[in-house]
Amino acid sequence: MVRVAVTKLPEGCINAEQELQKFQKLLDESNVEYSLEILENIDDMKERIQEIKNSPMYLKLEFHTQQGVKSIPVSDLVLFEYCQKQVHIQTLDSNYQCRNTLQNVISLVGSHGFAYPHKSFIVNLRHIAKIKGYNIAMCNGSIVPLSQKKSKEFRLLYKNYLASIASSCRA
Repeated sequence: MVRVAVTKLPEGCINAEQELQKFQKLLDESNVEYSLEILENIDDMKERIQEIKNSPMYLKLEFHTQQGVKSIPVSDLVLFEYCQKQVHIQTLDSNYQCRNTLQNVISLVGSHGFAYPHKSFIVNLRHIAKIKGYNIAMCNGSIVPLSQKKSKEFRLLYKNYLASIASSCRA
């Protein structure tokens, strides 16, 4: 079983949200027109805080592993491998095993920059060091096979991922 949880928000988000609530109470007692203008800005800030809370940088997934329940930040997940009826989870600093399927895993992480290079693997595109031939070198030193059948589609997906990262850096 996998559960999604948002934890460990940046300190600034928590403080900003508390300050906004205090400020909103203060505005309720003053100039109505000015209050409405500031409330619109507060609503924009609240939306931005919610976006930050929901971003993959702060999103954690809970996995019921053989080592117990582990809450792992999505950004720390490197790859998933299905082997011997178990999903092996590799993070930046640890390895875990759980009884699950890759189909269940991809439904949770697929929208956060993960993809299938091979029927037995799901990789975090963020942690690919390089692709050479039909091998993918991951940042943690793991080598993942790239299926010949999926090679063209996966390379295009990875190229688009890198382009989206580059364009967001320019913005």
